[in-house]
Order: sequence, then structure tokens, then C-alpha cells
Amino acid sequence: EGAANMQLISAPAAVKTEIDIEHDLTTGIGNVSADAAADLSVYPNPADDIISVTSAAELGSVEIYTLAGAAMMNVPAEGTSATVNVSDLDSGIYILRAAGTTTRLIKR
Repeated sequence: EGAANMQLISAPAAVKTEIDIEHDLTTGIGNVSADAAADLSVYPNPADDIISVTSAAELGSVEIYTLAGAAMMNVPAEGTSATVNVSDLDSGIYILRAAGTTTRLIKR
């Protein structure tokens, strides 16, 4: 007499989302990419205190920002390599910019 009609609607188990940061008008930081390692080398990364930054191009300066875009450090650099003391930074993920390239820096 009272037949029930049921329909099962399922959602996908996981949805993959990719986010590319092209340009942030607030910080002026553009194109955060893991591929930046080809142009800019930062080691060790993750870092505890001292990092070495090298590039095929002139560095000019090494700039470090929080993910929110706050400037934390701006270290003048001559040539294609620099040593930067990051021991005063809190543990976390930062954005490092040098020689026109932007990459991630992880501070332990």
C-alpha cells in the first residue's frame, strides 16, 4: 500500500582544488611558486637560524614577508649569494623574495 521511493545522492569523496597566486596588490608579491627553485636557491629550508640564498642573477636584496604580507626583513645583498640570519623569526611559513623571484621559506 505505501511504497517508498528513495533516491541516494552521493557527493564525491574528495575535491582537489588548486590555487595559484598571481599578484597581490596589498604586498606586491606575485607568483608564489615551488618552481622558483630553478632560479633561486634557499637552504636549508626548513631553517633554524642561518639561510644561504643563491641565484644566477644579482640578488639586490633578500626580502622576507609573512603570509599576510607584513615585511619582516629586508637584507641588502651584493652579487648572486647572501647569508641571512632568520633566528629572530617565529616558527612558520614565510615568503622570500630575491632577484625578482618569490619562493617559500619555512622557519622551524
